[in-house]
Amino acid sequence: MARTGAQLLTGFSQFLDDEFASTTTTTGLVTTLVDTALGRWNDRALIGAWLRPTGAANQYAIRRISNFVQSTGTATVLPAFAAVTTTAQAYGLHFYDPELKFRALDQAAIEIVDDVFRVIYDETVTTDGINDEYAIPAAVRRGPAFIYYEVPVPVQPYWNFLANPRGDSLTSWTLAGAGAASVIYTPSTTSDILIPKYGTSCTKISVADSTATTYRQVVADMLNGVTAVLAAGRRMTMGMWVYCRIASRVTIEFRDLNGQVAASAAHGGAGWELLTVSGNVSAANTTTLTAGIAITSGVVLELYWNNAWFFYGDRMPSHFYEDRALTVLRDDTNQRIILPGPIRSKLQLRIPGQAALTQLGTTAATQVTNSVEVDIYSAQLLFARAAEILLGFQMLKSPQLAEVAARIQYVRARREELRTKWAYRMPYSKIRGPYD
Repeated sequence: MARTGAQLLTGFSQFLDDEFASTTTTTGLVTTLVDTALGRWNDRALIGAWLRPTGAANQYAIRRISNFVQSTGTATVLPAFAAVTTTAQAYGLHFYDPELKFRALDQAAIEIVDDVFRVIYDETVTTDGINDEYAIPAAVRRGPAFIYYEVPVPVQPYWNFLANPRGDSLTSWTLAGAGAASVIYTPSTTSDILIPKYGTSCTKISVADSTATTYRQVVADMLNGVTAVLAAGRRMTMGMWVYCRIASRVTIEFRDLNGQVAASAAHGGAGWELLTVSGNVSAANTTTLTAGIAITSGVVLELYWNNAWFFYGDRMPSHFYEDRALTVLRDDTNQRIILPGPIRSKLQLRIPGQAALTQLGTTAATQVTNSVEVDIYSAQLLFARAAEILLGFQMLKSPQLAEVAARIQYVRARREELRTKWAYRMPYSKIRGPYD
């Protein structure tokens, strides 16, 4: 489970034993923050520490304490806050600069890639039957060691509820959107090595203006006995192959009596992409069950779709089975994979690899809501490396080098201990094909 920036800052502060969170007890000034709970520290003991409000007033505005009075719990800050500190204002007290903590977390997210990383399964490359060399998708930063090629899943089994699921007929599908049109695309020659993906024809949808458009099938036109009542309370999944060259405009969705049940991630605009979505139909559903494509407003757009599924269940069946050996060329200029030979056209390649964890960024308002792909266990490795980095920042400025070096040695030892317990392991076992 990913952790938000707010959760990671708290966890990192606990790892450093540098966590104190409280709320103000009295209204202060633009230059003071008052909290009687700060009375645990002596006069002037907090000079040089950092205050970071987390409530509404002065939110995330980090200020350094220039003076502290124990008897009243009053901390004076420089520079002044933009607004007066209010009563019951939530804040955090840090002896390490919170801005540097966030910076250390982001740098550590890159540096621990050998131990904690994102596993990428990129499926945006379509074979053309001609080439044996393809560009490595940018999302796959390390690897791949092998690839999988597509073994198509049939669209007309008993469990698929969609009528005309190949996209080779407009019947049972309804287009809505001014300026939009749908036609059956059939290449006049065999020279089109990418479209349609399967068979001899597919549906082409053109959106000529900025009007939002939908292309849907209602339950009355669906097959295999599905009804809105029978779908009530069920987990359902939809999948559809969509070809589009404009990103973030196209999704697939299904709807019940309450409106949209779930929508897929937006199409990335790289060509053929299998869009999938799963969701729970309302238990009170009695009349409505609709599945299809949703296109947001924007510039002129054309898409093709070919093969779609809508069924009971939690996920699409796998389209990928056999693995292929390959050669990888990778430097600052070349990012290529070379296969032993061409694969027939119109198949997707699944390219597994690794990438560094996501960054929290430097914008205070979003770095607390952005997330990093770690759980409460692997986050400990992130904290250990971030602590080394943070102390390295301090070493560059501190005259007490021996003391800081000892701290770095300690956290480095903790990190080595944690690596044996919580580092990820990338599996390299062969995945069996359907006829093995």
